[in-house]
Amino acid sequence: MKSRKLLLFTLSIISSVFLSGCGSDDDSSSSNSVTFKGITYTAVKSSATGKTWLDKNLGASQVCTSKTDSECYGDYYQWGRETDGHEKNTSTVITSQVAVTTNAGSNFLAGSSDWSTIDTNGSTRQANWAKTDGSAICPSGYRVPTVTELQDELSSTAPYDDSNFATDLKLALTGYRLYGSGNSYEIAIKGAYWSQTPDSNLSKVIFFTSEESATSSAERAYGVPVRCIKN
Repeated sequence: MKSRKLLLFTLSIISSVFLSGCGSDDDSSSSNSVTFKGITYTAVKSSATGKTWLDKNLGASQVCTSKTDSECYGDYYQWGRETDGHEKNTSTVITSQVAVTTNAGSNFLAGSSDWSTIDTNGSTRQANWAKTDGSAICPSGYRVPTVTELQDELSSTAPYDDSNFATDLKLALTGYRLYGSGNSYEIAIKGAYWSQTPDSNLSKVIFFTSEESATSSAERAYGVPVRCIKN
């Protein structure tokens, strides 16, 4: 009788372990998270559009706790460039352009409206930022948004006040880096986010302040944060 009880107890333990292991396969937090270039991001669904985004800007160490939380600003990309080190706000600034669209080095290329002397219409760089296989700047399954997708999220946010910030994406007043000097500008005053959309020899960016939100065409050598959207 003792041996039978011991057998039933052992089977009960095995069953419990097995069931708990099966349950972990359904852990939604795991399936909604992705680690990319050393940073873990979580998917967040916009209640305004139903679109799924990363929960923070590329390179950010945390989700924003306020519109002026400097820990959530993330990296500042020149339009169409790779994650090569130039995007760090401490990267070395040089006055130069390059005749490539990839492998441009780790320096922030200032002094001209565009960091590249080729791909004037932006088609090559747009195609790169539209990739969803994880080989560009966004994790696999994600890409840089179009200007329309950004506009849809901010269509009712003029001005961008605390109630707007309290929504799902928690976009911050990141400021940006000037294309002429590489210096940081309008930090905690204006939010700016690149889209993948070119416009002639410029590219589309969305910005917002406590007074307005709008889209604009900006010089590609500006350093601007990026928030990736699920494809």
